[in-house]
Amino acid sequence: MASHLLSPNPPERQVGCLSFFRRKSVDSSSSRTDRFSCSLRPKDKQKTKSTSGTTQSSASEYAFDTTKQTIDILRQFSELLPVPGAKQVLEIGLLLMTTYEDVSALDEQVKGLNNRIGELMLVMVYGLADKTVHDIPAQLLRDIEKLGVDLQVIQQEIAKITAQNRLLLVFFKDVNRSKLDSCIERLNDALQSFNMSRTLDAAHMLSQIQRKLGGIQKGVGNIENKVDEMHAWMLKSKDAHNGQYALSLEEMPILPRLFGRQRVIAEVVERLMQPKPRIGVVGAGGMGKTSVAVAAMLDPRIHAIYKECHRFWVPCIGATSLLTFVLILKKSLRISLDTSSPLKDILDALKSTPEPRLVLLDNLETVMQLPEIISEGGKLSGEIVLNQLAAIPHISLVVTIRSNTLPSDVISWDLIHLEGVAREDARAIFTNICPSATAKPGLDELLEALGYMPYAVTLLAKQAVKSVMDPGDLLQAWKRRGAKALTKDLRDKMNRSLEFSIESPVLKDDPDAQRLLSILGKLPSGTTRRHLEQWWGKDIDSLSSAVATLNDTALVTIRHHDDQSPTLYVLPVVQSYLHEHPQYNTVEDQRFVLEACCRFVLDHASFPGDRHFKTHLEELDIEKTNILVIFLDATMEKLRRLEMCDDVELVLKAMVAFGWYQLRTKTSLELLSHLFEKVINEECASEIPILRQVAEARYCLGRMNWAISRYQDACADLEKARATFRKLGTPQDLVRAGDSTLLLADVQMRLNQHPDLVRTLVHDAEGEVGDDLKGKAMVLQRLGDYHLWIGQPLEGLEYAARARALLDQLKPAPGLELCHCVFIVTKCHASLHTDRWLDASIEFVELAKWAGLPATIAAALQCLAGCHIWLGNYEDAVRTLKEASVLCEQVGSPLRLAIVLALSGYAYAKMGDILGAKLAYEVATRKFRELERTEEGGRWLKHSEYSLQVLSAEEYDESLLEMPQVE
Repeated sequence: MASHLLSPNPPERQVGCLSFFRRKSVDSSSSRTDRFSCSLRPKDKQKTKSTSGTTQSSASEYAFDTTKQTIDILRQFSELLPVPGAKQVLEIGLLLMTTYEDVSALDEQVKGLNNRIGELMLVMVYGLADKTVHDIPAQLLRDIEKLGVDLQVIQQEIAKITAQNRLLLVFFKDVNRSKLDSCIERLNDALQSFNMSRTLDAAHMLSQIQRKLGGIQKGVGNIENKVDEMHAWMLKSKDAHNGQYALSLEEMPILPRLFGRQRVIAEVVERLMQPKPRIGVVGAGGMGKTSVAVAAMLDPRIHAIYKECHRFWVPCIGATSLLTFVLILKKSLRISLDTSSPLKDILDALKSTPEPRLVLLDNLETVMQLPEIISEGGKLSGEIVLNQLAAIPHISLVVTIRSNTLPSDVISWDLIHLEGVAREDARAIFTNICPSATAKPGLDELLEALGYMPYAVTLLAKQAVKSVMDPGDLLQAWKRRGAKALTKDLRDKMNRSLEFSIESPVLKDDPDAQRLLSILGKLPSGTTRRHLEQWWGKDIDSLSSAVATLNDTALVTIRHHDDQSPTLYVLPVVQSYLHEHPQYNTVEDQRFVLEACCRFVLDHASFPGDRHFKTHLEELDIEKTNILVIFLDATMEKLRRLEMCDDVELVLKAMVAFGWYQLRTKTSLELLSHLFEKVINEECASEIPILRQVAEARYCLGRMNWAISRYQDACADLEKARATFRKLGTPQDLVRAGDSTLLLADVQMRLNQHPDLVRTLVHDAEGEVGDDLKGKAMVLQRLGDYHLWIGQPLEGLEYAARARALLDQLKPAPGLELCHCVFIVTKCHASLHTDRWLDASIEFVELAKWAGLPATIAAALQCLAGCHIWLGNYEDAVRTLKEASVLCEQVGSPLRLAIVLALSGYAYAKMGDILGAKLAYEVATRKFRELERTEEGGRWLKHSEYSLQVLSAEEYDESLLEMPQVE
């Protein structure tokens, strides 16, 4: 069969065309003819005389009437069909085509409806002829039943439109057009269900059905003659490549309203206007590649270059073999030349005229994935056919393909990669379908969860309308169930779009690619190629081949960076699909991903002062979203299911290590709270390694609560951590108990507890750390804090100096502890207002930046800004405070951010910017009120409220403005 491509005569069904590009202005005499083809009419529009002298209608005049009569034939034939209800379906189709043809304000869309109805009627009856009910697949029976329902809905919608006043048809054209768009989309889906993409020949079908009826009913002779005349007329050809004498069932997909693609459409148009364009519109399914390509081809500037009959759409999706593809190509290009080789016919016909032709090869991935064949004529593949088309100078090519690449050693492709639309455009798509969602919360989050994929946004918007759900509720349903949250018809549409790639032969034949897809589907933010090789994909035998396969099918998106390894990620909608299918959620893959995540975190778990610390932070930054999602999905129940009960210590240790990373970058309680709720029962833990990780988790959680000024919660966590460490009892555990006790002392100072309590805690910690050098230094640090707190800054300086001397003996230098020492020194100089204040502040900033701790850098900048304010350097203060505010937002430090804003308000006021000062104080006041009440917070709130009162007075008096406590 493959050899037919190069030598044998093609099958009879090589008549037909696809002339979907319609002229903008169509006169009333041509509108009926154009129901199936805009190029159907010969130039002579006059009636023709028969030999008997009677007047007969020309083919162009009765083309549409013949369609009606053809359906009459089919209706009579339905009595013999094995499927119940087929006659009723045909009757509704005839009613639609004959009753609602006068919606002139929407003429173009009504013609599109009639075309599709005619197509469906022919395909349905032709496909059922000569079959018994037992021969018909259950799916086809369901499709026919659904078709009847769809036609009834369409009948109701068009009836509503035609019932409108004529003026309403004109003035509310957009509303009616939207309704017809919905009707047309129903028929587009029906076409796909009936495999219309296989380019069935209308005349062939009509003749076959007609001949069957000839032996049953004798009363249709007149109609039979007309069908035969139509068939014969279609076979005529004036030249080898002329689109004016052909009829086809395929129609160009009618464009929906497009949002957010204007720029890329203009880009395609611009490139099409260049010499010999070879354009590839690439990307994942659901991005709107076909719509973009068609919209570009319909642009008036393209019409000026390519005649209507020289623009072709070739639907490749039905090409199940190279032979089928060549026949589709020949039919779509309206090639009537018929020799021994259809491919040669195509090339010869295209070369026979120098006029420019524009060919859109839609869904080319179907062809490119077909295997190469060898016949007596040589090798043949989809790429070879493409190369031969591209070799013709006056043939312009546009292809759409579910792929990220289109490599060729012959064609220099100009690739345009489609990704998700912008957020505002995604909102427009959603609210155009569901206007009530415009002001509802959760819409932006839902669109983000869909990756701003136009098709997914469209389907979810329709679900919102059908289910009367707010975007926020729809988001939660999507997160829980993915596409299962949709109605069956919408779910099938989404799955069908994704399965073109996921169920493609090229992926099914590559188990390494399937496993890589499974792994990447569990990494929501993607990963770098380097991390893939070293961690996530290191056990995949042929990783490069697997990446290439996913790239070929556009199941992975690859983003290149100038100075970094490329990033690979799977689109959110594809991830959701994978999560619902067991093949991509095997126990082995889930266990591998969790183990790889744990080992990655622990391999990058260094501490401030370590020479790898900053590099490790950068590596964790890349994977932080993936790590958090994987850990939040880990529960004790899941560990049992994955047979990882022996790895609980590993998981807990990795979670705690990632908790420390979060504390040093952006504080979040979510993960460690999840650890105690879902992973480990703190009360039942008994094994020493597990207990140790539980204590570490409590200590880390206590530090987090301390950092975000939740001091009561910090006390509870630190008390539990201290008790568990003391219970473990080893010297190392007792040092950690001392650390917990010292931080507990700091919390008590912030809560303004009695000094004796604080002093007692520091004394207890001194006993717990024993002879540990770092532990001793930390005790001296806290004593320095304590003396500064009780108003003895000189003693505080002394203790801080002694602590630093001990820390300087440690190698590597402990960065966080050194920063804390310099912090105490800076605050003591600030309290004393000495000349060393500025120098100490600058040293503190430099040391914090060396250690690479954002929260500590923010604290150092605040100290430096306070010194600038004291010295009257307000511009320097504002510049420093701006830098500090960014870091406070980044790390999630609400109290420090509020203080920074209050300091900014004072500096702006001293610079004469009253408006800026009021704004800064207003925000600071609001943030202070939101915080847990402490002495420090209350003092700053009082200052902010008073400063706002002064600034808001009718006459501003600068002398009344009080300097904040900058030390």
